[in-house]
Amino acid sequence: MRVIRSGLCSTIQDLGRMESQSYGVAVGGAVDRVSHEMANRLVLNDPNAATLEMTLLGDEIEWDSDVVIAITGADLMPRFIQPVLDGNASDVPQGRPVFVRSGTRMQFRSASSGCRAYLGVAGGFDVPMIMNSRSTQLRAQFGGHFGRKLQTHDMLPIGTPSSTAFLWMEILRKQLSKEAKSFAPKWFVRPFDLVASPIRLRVLRGEHFEWLSPPSKTEFWTREFHVSKDSDRMGCRLEQCPMTMAVREELVSDGLVAGTIQLPPSGDPILILSDGAPTGGYPKIAHVSSVDLPKAAQIRPGDSILFEEISLEQAQDLLREQRRMMNDIEDQILLRWKSMTNATEC
Repeated sequence: MRVIRSGLCSTIQDLGRMESQSYGVAVGGAVDRVSHEMANRLVLNDPNAATLEMTLLGDEIEWDSDVVIAITGADLMPRFIQPVLDGNASDVPQGRPVFVRSGTRMQFRSASSGCRAYLGVAGGFDVPMIMNSRSTQLRAQFGGHFGRKLQTHDMLPIGTPSSTAFLWMEILRKQLSKEAKSFAPKWFVRPFDLVASPIRLRVLRGEHFEWLSPPSKTEFWTREFHVSKDSDRMGCRLEQCPMTMAVREELVSDGLVAGTIQLPPSGDPILILSDGAPTGGYPKIAHVSSVDLPKAAQIRPGDSILFEEISLEQAQDLLREQRRMMNDIEDQILLRWKSMTNATEC
């Protein structure tokens, strides 16, 4: 894949470095793990295969070989812009596998909804494996494509598709007319709701929630927090509703995970995301439930957030239901692929 024009913050990501926190390395990986995984499932990759994560403004790219791709997450309004047969660009279907001819150029634009989009390709992006992951660590400057955001003129290698993916790639190729540059089946995976602001996130109380002053305890559940423009892959900075502490103690740094809400001395909470440090010393006042982390990944600067309290048992039940749904979707994708195989053989 050739980068013709780079986007705002486009990086190679997988599911991260799950076993490296004891060495001071953040987990990292895709901020919206559900959309990342869905892009891979649509092109028959392993869920941990590397995808391209694009934030708010996408790239313009060109494929130097025939590929099968899938686009999930935020709507960056992707379109084919070259070759153009009728003088007009055409939209790229999302939430489904798309066969694309070599030499085709695509353009991702500004997000019309959501924040982060994921581009999966059969075989995955074949960047070096570092500490058992291909994900980009921007602050540490390693992993992904030279440890940085994509830049204009970058070339990204694509891995070898699985034998099954290669077989179904050929099935899609046969559906392509001589003049067409792409083909996508009619079936698709319904996109997850990218809800409008204010966005409700379900959270559990943190170990230091009781240190908040009584007014701040009430405000945490009732006031809207606004997402700062200074937010990034490390975390969402929340502002316009500063919290105050009734208890002030120096804390020894201890472990952090994605979803932790910390309260620094400024009083403006920070919601930790994928690239957040593995340890921290600020009070932990709450934790976003794992089931809502994909929703948190799609929050844009300027959006508003409302917090809703749930219990640990509720959070676990919701996550189990989300995983069941993902497995059901994977089964349906495989059935659709098999039905295309049978139709072609007939």
